Amino acid sequence: LAAQREVVKTWSVADHVKEMNYVFGGKDPAGRHIPNSGDLIAQYLLLIQSARTRSDLPTVLDSTDHYASIVLGTRDLGTSALRSLRRRADAFVADELQGSLELRFVGDYWEVSRGTDVLASDQVRMTLSSFLLIIPLVGLFLRSWRLTLLCIPPNLVPVAALCLMGFAGYPLSTGRSVILPVT
Repeated sequence: LAAQREVVKTWSVADHVKEMNYVFGGKDPAGRHIPNSGDLIAQYLLLIQSARTRSDLPTVLDSTDHYASIVLGTRDLGTSALRSLRRRADAFVADELQGSLELRFVGDYWEVSRGTDVLASDQVRMTLSSFLLIIPLVGLFLRSWRLTLLCIPPNLVPVAALCLMGFAGYPLSTGRSVILPVT
């Protein structure tokens, strides 16, 4: 994940082990690596776990020590780039690690990007329902085709703008997806 161009920084329990190896290795710059000895790694993990309340370890390792996280720092990718990163990570786990890990993307950024897809489909559904349900009712109650036509642009403009932006290759971020229909 750290090698992906979209990722600015990663942090995991492996980084804790590397730091322990660095500290106990005499702060030799070559010491920032995971040691080859399983016993040494186990000792480092025991030391790290004993300091759990005084470190950021709970952000990368759960309290039962069964699940570990890799925290990613990314730039503002947009929904399609984030989904592409997810597909590449899934492919890596399946191909290189023979599916030995369960990979889950979580967090606010992931949920917001998933929400962007929902916003887009909701906007299309709402526009269609406006044309099929609301506009005929407005025409019936107002009994004016001019006033009925005035109801169309506020519903059509956001969808048309999002479609044009998408076709033009302009990245559709969550902010744009929310602000455009509101304005």
